[in-house]
This record gives sequence, structure tokens and C-alpha cells, in this order.
Amino acid sequence: MKTKYIYLFFGVAFIFILIITNPSELNHRDKVKFKINQLLQNNVGNNPLKAIGIIVGGLVTDKFVNSSVTSKNFVLFSLTQFSWNGDTKTIGFGILGNVYISNKVEENIIGSNKLSNRILIGEGERDGELSYFAKSKVSGLPFRGKLIQITNSSNNQIRAYEFEFYVEDIELAKEVEGSINKWVTLHFNEYENFLNSEEGSIFIVDKIIMR
Repeated sequence: MKTKYIYLFFGVAFIFILIITNPSELNHRDKVKFKINQLLQNNVGNNPLKAIGIIVGGLVTDKFVNSSVTSKNFVLFSLTQFSWNGDTKTIGFGILGNVYISNKVEENIIGSNKLSNRILIGEGERDGELSYFAKSKVSGLPFRGKLIQITNSSNNQIRAYEFEFYVEDIELAKEVEGSINKWVTLHFNEYENFLNSEEGSIFIVDKIIMR
């Protein structure tokens, strides 16, 4: 009988400890910021310009995290949630005063932070055959496609070029998906590459014109 009460006592005590040590929303946000700063600092190396970028980027990250990261309280534990562009993802877990953040924070938050601060450098149209369209692994850019452009050179040689693009809007994505293997014109906005600065521009399609 005594053993039963001992187990009950420890069970109630443990539940009480879980409740009072359940991390707050501020704890979740602070842990996300810490994780992001670690990831950014690992990419600095000996480059002083990148180091300055970390300082400036940290200020932007703080504001971005404060507006997009929340916690979902389950009394005994809590989840770190990231909401952006109408989509919410769980990126962490909090219990006993600790918050554990998934490695996906780099893909979800850093990528989205870059996306929200992208720089428009132009716009235009491309004609060609839509050869590929599928879900993308880039956070904030849910769909990726490819357009094959056919051109004639001055010496009458036919050449094919591949135009890679992204689509943000779900309704537009459905329209593009229904145009696979068809000749179309895509209107796009061109942005500085916020995914990999060593590569070319990022093209985001906002309109499709059937031919």
C-alpha cells in the first residue's frame, strides 16, 4: 500500500515539475535565434565582410523570428512552430526547461528570411515547351519547373536552352502543372540569388500565357 502511494507521489511530483519547467514562448524564440546565429557563424570563416553581415543579419533575424516563431503549449511540454506565407511547421520541442531545435531550422527559417528580403532586379517573359514541374524543397518557393527554349542561330543551327523557375502561388501552380508538354509563355520576376550567391538569378513566375 505504501509503495502505491510512493509511486503516486513521485508521479504527481514529476507532472508538477514538467508543468513549471515547460519552456515559455520567449525560450523557444531565444533558442531559435541561438541556433540560427550558430549556423551563420559557421559560414563566416576568415571573411571580415561575412562577419559584418552576421551582425547586420542578426538584427534582421531577431525581428523575423519574433514575428514568425511561436510555441504551442501542451502544459507538460511545448512545440516550437514557425509560420510563414500561410504555412506552419514544427521545428522544435520543449520540455524540462530545455528547447531542442531541429536541423531543419536552416531550411525553413534562414531560407524564408532571405526570401522575405529578396531584391528584385528585373522582369520578363520566356517562350518554350514546359518540360518539368514538381514540388520544390526550397522553403517559401513550393514549386519548381523547367521550360525548354528552342532558338535558331545565325548559321541555322537549332539550339535548346533550359529555363529554370519557381512558382509561389498555389492556383498558378495548378495551371502550370496542367500545361506540361505544352508551348507556353511565362512572365517572371528576376531576383538576386538569395539561395546561393555564387550562382545566377532566381526567376519566380507570376503568370502563364497559353499559345
